[in-house]
Amino acid sequence: MTAGFFTEPGKLTHVADPVERMATLALHAAAIGMSRELGTDGHIVPETVLEATGLPPQFAKTLMTDGLWHQADHGCPRCPQPRYLHVYLHDILNHNRTAEQERRIAEQRRGSGAKGLATRWDGHQKPEKKPARPPGRPRKNPPADPHAGVALVAVEPGETPPVAQHPAEARARARRGRPRRTEPRVFDPIVVELCDLLADQIAGNDPDGVRPNVTDTWRNQCRLMIEKDGREPEKIRKAILWCQKDSFWHANIKSMPTLRTKYATLSARAHEEKQRLLGRAPARRPGDAPAAVAVPGMNALYDDDNIPGAQR
Repeated sequence: MTAGFFTEPGKLTHVADPVERMATLALHAAAIGMSRELGTDGHIVPETVLEATGLPPQFAKTLMTDGLWHQADHGCPRCPQPRYLHVYLHDILNHNRTAEQERRIAEQRRGSGAKGLATRWDGHQKPEKKPARPPGRPRKNPPADPHAGVALVAVEPGETPPVAQHPAEARARARRGRPRRTEPRVFDPIVVELCDLLADQIAGNDPDGVRPNVTDTWRNQCRLMIEKDGREPEKIRKAILWCQKDSFWHANIKSMPTLRTKYATLSARAHEEKQRLLGRAPARRPGDAPAAVAVPGMNALYDDDNIPGAQR
C-alpha cells in the first residue's frame, strides 16, 4: 500500500467532502489489512471492520456503491462471489498475496534459516585448549642478557664474583624494599581538641550516649576549616557548643565535615538572632526559612560573655 492508494484520481469521485473521502478510504485500507491478517483472501464481514475502526455504516455503504466492496450477486467479472454475510474487496489479489502464498513463503524462509544455520555449524568443533609450554622449552621472547652492559671486574682468588641483575629485576627489588609509610599523621593540638569537643557534645545529645569515632577525616576537615577557610578556632568552638545546644541543629550536625559545610549557615543564623535580640532585625514572616531556637548562647559566635563554659 502506497500514498497513491489515497491520492490517485478516479477513486470515490462522487464523494465531494474530502474528509469523508479520506475516512472512507481509511475504512477500505483497514479492511485490506484485516483480510491479510486473518488470511481470508478478500472476504470480510463489514460489521467487524466498522467496529474495529469506529466509523458509521454510511462509509461502508459508500464503498459498496462505488464498487470497492462487492456484495452477493455482484456483476464484476474479475472478482469471486463473497461468502455468506461477507463482502469481497475488489481486485485485492491483484496487489496482495493469497493466504496460501504467504504460508509457503513463511515455510520457505524457516527452512532456509534452518538450512543456513546447519550449514554454518556443520562440522564445527570446540577448539582444543592450547597446550602449556613444556618445561625447558625456550621462550618466544627471551629476557635480555643479564650480563649485557656490565663491566667485567677482576676478582681475586677466593673472592665471590659479583652477580649482575637485570635492570627490571633491580627496579622490582628496589620497590619491594621501599619502606611503607606507617607513621600516623600528626595534627595540631587545637584541631584534635575541637574534634574531641564535637564528639563529646554529640555523645551527650545521644540517648544511648554513643560517641562517634574521631577519624583523620574529621581532623583534616577541621584543619582545612582553620587554614583554608580562615575560621578562627575560638569561633569554631563556640559554633560547636551552640549548634549542639540548639534543638534543630544538633540533629543535623553529626560530624566535623558537616560542620564545615554548614558553618556559614550557622554563622548567619547566629548573627540574625543576635540582631533580633537587640531589636535591629524585623520579625520573621510566614514562609521564611525556619529559625534556630533561642537558647542560652544563641549569639555565642559574636559575644564571649553569653556562652556558658566558653574557653578563652
